Amino acid sequence: MKRILILTFVLLTAFGVKASAQSLKPNDELAVMKICQKFATLQDDGNLNGYLDLYTENAVVSNPFGTFTGKDQIKTFTTGYINGFAKGKRHMLTNILVDGNGRKATAVWDMFVMEVKEIPMIVATVRNTAELEKTAAGWKFTRYKGSIDDGFSKVQEKMKKMENQ
Repeated sequence: MKRILILTFVLLTAFGVKASAQSLKPNDELAVMKICQKFATLQDDGNLNGYLDLYTENAVVSNPFGTFTGKDQIKTFTTGYINGFAKGKRHMLTNILVDGNGRKATAVWDMFVMEVKEIPMIVATVRNTAELEKTAAGWKFTRYKGSIDDGFSKVQEKMKKMENQ
């Protein structure tokens, strides 16, 4: 029996199959996905305190508007964002991929930003990446990066040209 176990391990290792006791449990994977979903809905609802609670104290947020380190900077940026560009918008998530171990996780998701107060339309598409850690209070973002897709700037340029005609 011992020889069979050793042979199985050698074959699995040779073919790149990793036996990991540290992969995320289904409940943790769902919890990380829920944090990603809260990221969108709390912004849409204007719930600044709930949104800030998604982050660790020293988290880093990077997006086309800048890089913000720590909850104070994230709060300052998010206050302006929620009351400015994001007002009347809905952030819709898709393709959420989660990976990690028992204490750390990564998440990647795509997001459509929709105008909902005026004529409904997609105003941006964004690829989001995040690193999270499991704290005593649950999963929290330690690092978040939002990258607006290249096509968005092309739409903006085209709209400016149309306005100038």
